[in-house]
Formats: sequence, structure tokens, C-alpha cells
Amino acid sequence: MSRTVLRWLPLSALALCAALGGAARGDDSAPRFEPADIEFFENNVRPILVARCHECHSASEQKGNLRLDSRAAALTGGDTGPALVPAKPDESLLVDAIRYGDTYQMPPKSQLPAAEIDALTEWVRRGAPWPAEAATASAAPAKAFDLAQRAQHWSLQPITDPPAPKPQTAGWSRTSVDRFLLARLESAGVAPNPPADKRTLLRRVTFDLIGLPPTPDEIQSFLADESPQAYEQVVERLLASPHYGERWGRHWLDLVRYAETYGHEFDRDIPNAYRYRDYVIRAFNTDVPYDQFVLEHLAGDLLPTPRVNEAERINESVIGTGYWFLGESTHSPVDVRADEANRIDNQIDVFGKAFLGLTIACARCHDHKFDAIKTQDYYGLAGYLQSSRYDQAFIDLPGVFAPHLAQLESLAADERQHAARLRDAARQHATEWAATVFAALATDEATQRAAADPADPLYAWGALSALAADASVDQFAAERNKIAERLKTASQANPPADAVEIASFTRADWGDWVASGQAFGAGPAPAEGHLSLPAAHSGRLAGKLRGTLRSPTFTIEKPKFLYLLAGTSGRVRLIVDGLQLIQYPIYGGLGIKPASSRARWHVQDVSKWIGHRAYLELLDEDDGYLALMRVAAADGELAVPATSAPIHALAADTGIASLAALREAYERLIARILAGEETAADLVAWVRPALSRAVAAVPGAESLVAEQARLVARRESLEAALPVPRQALAMADGTGENERIFIRGNHKNLGAEAPRRNLEALSGDNQPAPISGSGRLELARRLVDPTNPLVARVLVNRVWKHHFGEGLVSTPDDFGAMGQPPTHPELLDHLATLFVREGWSIKQLHRLLLLSSAYQMSSAARPELASIDPQNKLLHRMPIRRLEAESVRDALLAVSGRLDSTIGGPSVPPHLTEFMQGRGRPEQSGPLDGGNRRSIYLNLRRNFLPPFLLAFDYPTPFTTIGRRSVSNVPAQALSLLNNPFVAEQAEYFAQRILAMPMSQASERIAAMYELAFARAPSEEELSAAEQFLQARQAQHSEQAALAELAHVLFNVKEFVFIQ
Repeated sequence: MSRTVLRWLPLSALALCAALGGAARGDDSAPRFEPADIEFFENNVRPILVARCHECHSASEQKGNLRLDSRAAALTGGDTGPALVPAKPDESLLVDAIRYGDTYQMPPKSQLPAAEIDALTEWVRRGAPWPAEAATASAAPAKAFDLAQRAQHWSLQPITDPPAPKPQTAGWSRTSVDRFLLARLESAGVAPNPPADKRTLLRRVTFDLIGLPPTPDEIQSFLADESPQAYEQVVERLLASPHYGERWGRHWLDLVRYAETYGHEFDRDIPNAYRYRDYVIRAFNTDVPYDQFVLEHLAGDLLPTPRVNEAERINESVIGTGYWFLGESTHSPVDVRADEANRIDNQIDVFGKAFLGLTIACARCHDHKFDAIKTQDYYGLAGYLQSSRYDQAFIDLPGVFAPHLAQLESLAADERQHAARLRDAARQHATEWAATVFAALATDEATQRAAADPADPLYAWGALSALAADASVDQFAAERNKIAERLKTASQANPPADAVEIASFTRADWGDWVASGQAFGAGPAPAEGHLSLPAAHSGRLAGKLRGTLRSPTFTIEKPKFLYLLAGTSGRVRLIVDGLQLIQYPIYGGLGIKPASSRARWHVQDVSKWIGHRAYLELLDEDDGYLALMRVAAADGELAVPATSAPIHALAADTGIASLAALREAYERLIARILAGEETAADLVAWVRPALSRAVAAVPGAESLVAEQARLVARRESLEAALPVPRQALAMADGTGENERIFIRGNHKNLGAEAPRRNLEALSGDNQPAPISGSGRLELARRLVDPTNPLVARVLVNRVWKHHFGEGLVSTPDDFGAMGQPPTHPELLDHLATLFVREGWSIKQLHRLLLLSSAYQMSSAARPELASIDPQNKLLHRMPIRRLEAESVRDALLAVSGRLDSTIGGPSVPPHLTEFMQGRGRPEQSGPLDGGNRRSIYLNLRRNFLPPFLLAFDYPTPFTTIGRRSVSNVPAQALSLLNNPFVAEQAEYFAQRILAMPMSQASERIAAMYELAFARAPSEEELSAAEQFLQARQAQHSEQAALAELAHVLFNVKEFVFIQ
């Protein structure tokens, strides 16, 4: 396998490749703007042009005869020539002007912010993309927004159920689909193509449904089956294949911009993103009704009866909501409110395109220019998202942890009884136990730690223990006096008078707070053990449990937040304006970690966030615990008493002249605590946990020691048996809020409040307000109401597109005025009607389409129809289609015999080439072959997408892509010729052939053709291949010759096309 790249393939092989059909060649077709580029223009460029340029350079006024309200006008330019040179920002007058170059400085009053200059420069670098329909601006004044008039658009009309036509040609129509198509063909005087041969049809339907080539056994079985049901049985077999979900799940992932990293500068991981991918695969395999699928995506966390997976023992529904958070995100936005607005904009954009086929995000700055979408609609939808939160949801079914929790609750009750007996024994023998308890508290480690912490009850002991052993009485007294003065200063301080309590946990339940997972339980933990106050305690049952606790949303009004916190792990996070990536420099201070098992006050500076919305989030993500007792807000620093008066008295006692005397004083204090005479809560919480450590050294406490040993062993056993909780990227409900309209999209210029609601054009102007929380579930139910004219139409069009190469609506993500109308509107409505009537079953829709005569037609071109139906809009034949990038790669693995058919699981790390550089690059490269897994299981890192897949038009995951680009460029041929992965699979293909029980070259060639193309070679192909093998074997081994032939076959166009 050492011979790779061009050396690997000799000139004779290239000649053979040309003889067999040639590799993919580039063409000189005119550039077409990608949806992502149009998206970039609409979101980042048009608002700048409107706000900064149109006052002087638009239809109303053209200074210097320059207009910048259409692409054509900008390319034409003004008095000094074209304003733009597409793809060449350094040569564009517009870019020179905004950079304040030598010729012009625009805008004249002040230079644009750097971010806007960068956006315009990047736009020109991309070729100055602009929606084609908007390229001719008119000088006529814009018409007023008329919702009723715009709502007359075809896609917003109710779905009808037109009767299927009765074409004149008898015998051709197998399904109602055929009758609609044939009627149109007959009206144009065109006859449909004859059926495809069985091999072609099998390869077509197999790739369409599972994204892999048919196996030789499947080919032979289909050829041998002469029954009328043979093809239908193939369709059923493929629909039942677990690989069906991989193929059709990948189509869906294009719509939700699926990736496993956030992109931007450092390309941070999106935790547990792969679980969403696997959820989608399972949903397609089990044919989850599409209306249920939509409900789960919008509000799966809120469904009263979620869909469960009994085999996996998980809640499936909540995982669907993870799609909201698959977008790009940055860890250090300059303006966190603007960042939230941009994130929500992307969420609305994907939501609108994926489910409704509408460009709702175009209404962020103003009413939609073309469609029946008001700005109020946009911000009404934004309110649903602002009222919701990012989550790593716990997806195990309750039954997974229920028996473990019951045993831990029983253990906790026994531990409390044991602790009570310990306290009773200590109370009865307080004086005898005091020395032992002090020894348990004042370990060498605790003493050393306390010496640096005036808030520690052992501070005086630790600080004085650090003195030299031969210190004099005077030296001891001097140091003791210094300690007493420090403690006096601290102990006389009080919390600021203006401190406002945000949270304390004195209720029996969580109230408005929301807990998830198992760690925090059903309510706060009481003041016991090491807790001086009731607390939100994640370790109340076991340190290995995981959980999350969130507060209601509030507005930050004071510059300091104060937390009384204890614990050994976990975090308290202040989530401001929904920003989750807070662990990095600018926002790292929004997270607080506990410093010790003893409660301490922590101060957080939130002055820069005054006026912002926020909520608190307690996270316990590993072993250990987190205990939060109080949260307050104040104008100044919180000066908390460093220690209670009894501890201060020890240091201030002039009668204590030695370390031994200080020990005796501590022991006397501990005796009073044990006897119940000293009740200061912090001191009781300090001493109480030491009892269990001290009891082993107390004479006469053997029964307590034995009982404690049994409890410890029982706890270790129960905690060891705890399963690791499974989590998934998800959405959680928050405090219900309405968003205010951003005037011209500016979050600093707020208009009227926009009540949460669906689009007015779909649900009317009098929509009931959400009852509680975000209201997403009500929104989801409105969407899947059968009277909604868009959801079913959009989905059936997507399925049609993937089977017939082009949708009935050729713009699958835009059913609005800028999109294309359907070529067969009655057929589209017929399919939508049947889809809903038959339970929103996608597999049933497949059956209807795949069993039609239309789908089974030949793809052969007919020259006589070149002028009648040049673009095959009437569908007189099946189109020839190129495989998607993933199917090309997966086919290489399947044909070589190396494909690992495992379904689901964590993604395979990406293989990194020397050309894949930059920040966020993983430290380790994954295997060249991706572990032989299908492409859907490769870890998709936004900044490091697989080059091989990109060559075959793999989409960049930033917005909805319902229609991938299909190019024919040299990079594809070069990838198949030179990519080391392809060369490696050619070697394995050869090994597979050599392992077959055959010895004749002709037999091996026939086997290779059947695996690669699902057909036998022609006589000419067989002769050319035999001559090639003979020539190569004269110089190399038989395996090397076969590997070179395999590489040739991979480079034949037929390998990457479906006829």
C-alpha cells in the first residue's frame, strides 16, 4: 500500500480509465451562488448597505450616479466606474472606500466599524452574492406591506385533494403518481421512457434507500425472481434495512446544519452531538410519524408522554430538541446580547427553512421584502427561544436509576440514624471524645491548609503551629496577638446592608427552580452533616450521581453576586443572555467552583452585566458534590465574619501561652459543641463530620465502629453499581418572556414587545398566549395541525427531490415568493394529502413513489425531446444523478469489502492531512479509513471538514441545505486518482477478489464489474481489462495488477453516478 498518489496509477491505467468512460472533468458553467453565501449577504451585508449606503446611493438618490441597492447597479457603478470586482476585494472601489483609501473615504462622516468592513470585504471575496430576483431594483416607491395580499401566495393556500387524472394511455400507470405525471406528458405529446433494466433499477433503488451499492447476492436474487412482486419485495427489504436510517438520516442532517463542533475560532466540541445524529437514524428506521418527529424537534422536552426507546431505555423525544443548538457559536463575543440575537437568528432561519420552507430570518430587520412574514412574526418566534435554554438532558428512563436511588435512600436513612447515635454517644462522653475529635480535625494537611485561611476554624492552630518549635513565650504571644487582631477585624465586618437575597433553600421543594438528573433530588437538603444551612446539594445521596439545577430568569441589578458554597466538584454558572461558552478568558468569571467541603462565601463581579437577563445553573458533572446555601446580590464586596466568636476568643485569650494550651482550649470548645452547649451553626457543621473519623479511636465504641464499617462498605458497593448517566444535547424550558422588536435589527434600539406566536399568515392574528413556560409545545402543535399548508408539502417535496433528482418545487428551502412554483401543483397536494392521511409515514411515501412506473423508467436521453422538455420538467425519463459525497466514500468501503456496518455510537476522529491546519486542530489524527465506518459516523468538525467529502460537494454546516450543489470539477477526479484512502481501498478490493474461488482473469474482471457497477463488463471492456492485467502482471504481482485495475474502476464515471 506504499504506492499512492500519481505514481500509483501508471499511464496505461489512465488510458484504460479513458476507454471505460473517463474520470469526472470540470466544466465552465457560470458561477451560481450557494445558499450559504446568500445567507451571508442577507444577514451580514444587506443590513449594512441599507443602514450606511442607501441614504445616498439607492433609488431615491444616486450621488455620483452610484446605486448600491442591487448587484447589477453596483457592478455598473457610478461616475468612476464599477463599485465591485467580484472575488477581488482589493480591486473593488467599494472596499477601498470603506477602508478609507486614497481615492474615497466612505461613509464620509466616520469610518465603519471593523466588523462591518470585514463583512463587506468577505462578501466581495465570495463574489458579491445577491439574490438573483433582487438584482433589478426599481426607482418606484416600495409598496406597503399587505399581509392579506401576500398570504394569497400558492404555498399558503389550503392543501387540496384533487382527484387523480385519467390519462388516455392504458397500462402504464401503477400508482396515482403515474396518473398525474402521464396526464401532463400526454398534454405535451410526450411518451414516458420504457422501464430500466433490472440491474440498473436495483442499483438505483439501493443507493436511493440505503446509500450503498447492491451486493452480488442481492443482484442475483433479484435477477432470478421473475414474480410480479420481485421489485416490491426489494423495496420492502431496503426499507427494513438499518442502513436506511443512515442514508435518510443524513439527508435530514443537511437541514439542521449538523456538526459536532461550534466552529468559529477554536472549533470547540458540541458535547454529545452524536446522540442527536443517532436519534435521527433511529427515528427514520422506525418510521416515526413525521408530525411526531416535528413535535420532538420543537418541544420534545415538554411532551406529556414522551416517546421512549425500551431497548435502549432512553427518552427519545427530548433528544430531538438538540437540533436547536447545532449551529456555529463563539466563546468570546464582544457583545453578548448581539451574540444571543445572532444565535437566535440562526435558529429561526433553520426552523423556518427546514419545517416550513420559508426564509423567516429575512424579517429580522424589517417586514419580509417578498413574503407574508412580519417583523412581529420574527420576534414572536424569537420569544419562544429566548424563553428556552441550552441543556445536556439526562435521557435515561426513570427505571434505569429508580432501584439504585431507592437503595441509596434506604442507606441514607440508616446513615442518619447512625449519625444520631454518634451524636448521642458524643454528647454523653463529650469530654472524653473531645481530644480524639480534635485530632481528627487537625490533621497535618488540614493544619497546613488552615494556616493560610483566616476563615478556617483551625486558622489560629495552623498559624501558631508554623512557629519554630523553640519559639519563646513572648514570640508565641506576639504571633497570637496578630492572629487575634486579624480575626477581630474580620469578625466585626457584616454583609452590606443593601444585599438582596436571590436564593435560599428553605422550601421543601424547588419552587421555581428546575432540577434534572438524579443528583439534586426532589428538593433542598436539610442542614446536617457539613451543612450549616439548607442547601441545593448534589451529593445528598451519592457523589457519583449527576444533575443540573436552574433558577428562574432574572435581571441583574447589582454589581456583585455572593454565593455561600461548599463542595468538592461541580460549578455554579451565571448564564447571561443565554451564553453557554463561559469557560474562556472574557467570560470565565461567570463560573464559580467550590473551594472546599466547608461552606465559603464567593464574590462574583457582574458589574458589566447590569441590565442583562440571566439565570443560575448548578452543574454536577463528575464525582463529588456541590452544595449552594445562599445567593445574594449587593453593591459592594461581602465582608463575611471570618469565623465565629468562640474561635476568635481562643486567639484573644492571653492565658494561652503555648501550643499545648491552645490545643486544650480547642478541645474544651469541641467538648461544649459535642455536649450541645455551643450551637453556632458553622461550628456544629465543622465538628459534626469528624465524629465518624474519630469514633474508631474512642474506647468502648466498638459497636458504633462496626456499624459504621458496614455502612461504608454498603455505600461503596451501591456507588460502584451506579450506571453512568447518559446525556444528550437538548433544549429545556425557561421563564416565559416576550422579545421586543429590534428597530432595523439593532438590539440596542428596542421597539414594542412582540407576543410569542406563530406566523400570522399561518395561525391568524388572535393566537392565545402561552399558558406557561416558553410555549414551544403549543407552537409545535400549531405547526403539525393538518390545516397547516406548509409542513406536509415541504416534506413530501424533499422526499420527491431525493428520489427524482429535483423537487416538484425546485427550491426546497424556499416556498415563498423568491422560490420556484411547483411544476406539478396538483401532484404535490395529492402527495401531501396522502402523507397526512396515512399517518405522516415517510416509509409509506417511499412506497408510493418507488413503486410508480415513473421511478422505474430508464434514464436514456431521447434527442427528439431536447426542444420539448429540455430540462426534464415533465419527467419523461429518470434523471442521471451523481452520488452524494458520503455515498461515494461508503461505496468505496463497500466494494472493497471493508465496510463496518455498526450502527450508531460516538463518532470516529477525523483523519487530518498536512493541509488541515489552524486553531482548534485536534491533537490526534483519526484513521485514514475512518475506522471503516460509514461517512455519517465521521466526526464533523466545522473547521476541519473531510477534504475528500468536500471535493464531492459536501455542504458546510452553517444553515439549512435542502439542495446540495452538484459540481463536476477536476478536484473530484484528482481525489479519486490521488487520495491515499482511495488507493488503500483499491488494494483491499484486489485482496477481496483474490480471496474468491476463481482463477481466470475474465472471472475476476466480471466479479469486479458486478461489485463496482452492478453489471457485467461488455466484451470491449473485458478485452481491455484483460490486456491491462496482462501488461501489469509482467512488471508487478497479480495483486498489484488487480489493485491498479480496481483503482481504474473507481475512476470511471459510472462508479459515482446513478442511472
